[in-house]
Amino acid sequence: MTSIQTQLYLTKISHAKTCQNLALTKFSKAYLDHKPNQPIDFSCNSLMGHIPEEIHLLIGLTNLNLSRNQFSGAIPNQIGDLKRLESLDLSYNEFSGQIPSSLSALTSLSYLNLSYNNLSGTIHWKHTGQPS
Repeated sequence: MTSIQTQLYLTKISHAKTCQNLALTKFSKAYLDHKPNQPIDFSCNSLMGHIPEEIHLLIGLTNLNLSRNQFSGAIPNQIGDLKRLESLDLSYNEFSGQIPSSLSALTSLSYLNLSYNNLSGTIHWKHTGQPS
């Protein structure tokens, strides 16, 4: 089976969910005119590569699910700039290295799943409620 590698460029998304779309094999720089309070769910897609550092441009994002893919490398520290993020699921990938300390800046975060990766470190929460 031949794997077609494509780059994913998205504009003006109001809601994004894809699942088991095997044609998407590389998640590259995403430039989104994203509407606040709309989730992005790219789970179960065999996406690979790194999360682009430009992730911080999604300032209105509240829910991000990139679980069950093949992302690798470090989670970018810029993810801590997503101040409105309430739910973050990066589980079942191949992330490695330290958990970004910037996650502690996500004061709206109520759900965080980093399981089934090769991550180390702790998060020192700056707010009273910790994610489940």
